[in-house]
Amino acid sequence: MFGIGMSELIFIIILGLIVLGPERLCRCLQTLSRTINSSRNAIQSVKDDVTNTLAMHDIESQLKLPVKELSFTEKVDCTVENTNQESHQ
Repeated sequence: MFGIGMSELIFIIILGLIVLGPERLCRCLQTLSRTINSSRNAIQSVKDDVTNTLAMHDIESQLKLPVKELSFTEKVDCTVENTNQESHQ
């Protein structure tokens, strides 16, 4: 947990008890816990949004490829039709 050993954690708790007292220390720890949890939730939400956006971008790029291929085949068909019409004339 944050690179803090057990002895360092006990020292911080004892120091907090001396400075803040038992009641204020509990409230501070609760507030800190809520802040950390809300920060984790916000970070996870951003990660999910980025993942979804990237997935949509990948799908969109995959969908554009067949459209490009279709337009190419349409051009080929038009060219073949024009050539056929010219040969009949």
